[in-house]
Amino acid sequence: MKLAIVGGGISGLSAGYFLSDIFDEIFIFESENELGGKIKTLNFKNNLLELGPDSILNSFQVEKFIFDLNLENEIIFPNYSKINVLYNNKILAFESEIVSLNPISILKSKDISIKSKINLLFELFKKSAENDESLEEFITRRFGKEIFLKIGQPILANIYNTDGKELSVLSAFENLKMIEKNYKSFLKFALLSKLKRRNMFFSIKSGMDKIVKKLSDELIKRNVKILFGSKVIKISKFNGKIKVFTNFSSYEFDKVILAIPSFICYDILKDFGDICELFLKTKWTSTITSYIITKEHLKLDLGNGFLVSPLENLNIKGCTIYSNKWPQKVSNEFAILRFFLKDRPFKEDEIKDIIISEMDKIFNIKLKNFEIINYRWENSFPQYPINHKENVKMMKEFFKNENIYFIGSSYDGVGISSCINQAFKLRNEINETIKAEGLKNQL
Repeated sequence: MKLAIVGGGISGLSAGYFLSDIFDEIFIFESENELGGKIKTLNFKNNLLELGPDSILNSFQVEKFIFDLNLENEIIFPNYSKINVLYNNKILAFESEIVSLNPISILKSKDISIKSKINLLFELFKKSAENDESLEEFITRRFGKEIFLKIGQPILANIYNTDGKELSVLSAFENLKMIEKNYKSFLKFALLSKLKRRNMFFSIKSGMDKIVKKLSDELIKRNVKILFGSKVIKISKFNGKIKVFTNFSSYEFDKVILAIPSFICYDILKDFGDICELFLKTKWTSTITSYIITKEHLKLDLGNGFLVSPLENLNIKGCTIYSNKWPQKVSNEFAILRFFLKDRPFKEDEIKDIIISEMDKIFNIKLKNFEIINYRWENSFPQYPINHKENVKMMKEFFKNENIYFIGSSYDGVGISSCINQAFKLRNEINETIKAEGLKNQL
């Protein structure tokens, strides 16, 4: 059997890796001249700077995946730091457990009002909601408006680079809905749970692109064919086979996996009718990331960095003090800061001026002698709308009947970990489907 994988990012490469023992032939079509998608590492004066994601959310499957690639000795963990949020011209410092809306961490915080803490004690008696809702609606309903403004929007919604008023909580943070459904209360869950999550995230010492290089080498060993500069233009059905048209040629396959953004799938699959409108339901945002590299000593007592509440009216959305977070990747002679800016058509000099002026305004820090590296992260974050899961379910069920499958951040979670897990789950799904097809043919 022949399989086509469209997209050579982490989703497509992982799918090729997990499925290589099932198919006789696998082709990966990559429109660019390099693999990795959003994963890009820049070596600047012996400092390894991640232009895309700088870490991976830990899980059993992901850890096994990294070990299977013989990268276990490359795993590094970030220095511990509180999560700092700039809110109302003041830095609020939260324990890292606040990401999971841990009520005990909220109750301990000196930056949450007494009123909200009293309200939190009655969270046990609040009704659950079965339907999907926005992140803002969910957090406000269970914890109150202050928790959304100080934690929900600047910390959780910022993961998706979006407005929490529009982000589907069921799609983006399904674990929160599961806690509500199974325990009826976050406070009850926190009291019953004995598991303390440590080292939630990790990185790769020699650069995140080492994962891509290792995967590429492994795929070549397994005779997976990688076609660079091969842009898929159209996919259609022909005599029971799937026909894949590229800018160079056309091919026939038994099954196809699309590991590319949903808006690109729309153009490629138009021949399949109105179902393709579902691909356009998810909107995408971009961001600008800028590295400041200096030998000056910066008086910033902010651990690994800070996030900015949208109420602050700043162009900076957040800052990672990269040399604090990942000292294993940088020379100790440099202080390195990574800024995330709002997606606006800034010119290179404007970006530099914005960072200088807003750091002076916020912290009275005057950046002078530094080098700057800007990178525009185009279409980097999917904005899951309300009822996104239902849309994805309908679309996947329709195309599964056509032997076409989908994985990637467009569908079931952003981040490298999510993409690897999706590829592993798809491997099991396709394997079961092939077994069922074999039994059907025997009857």
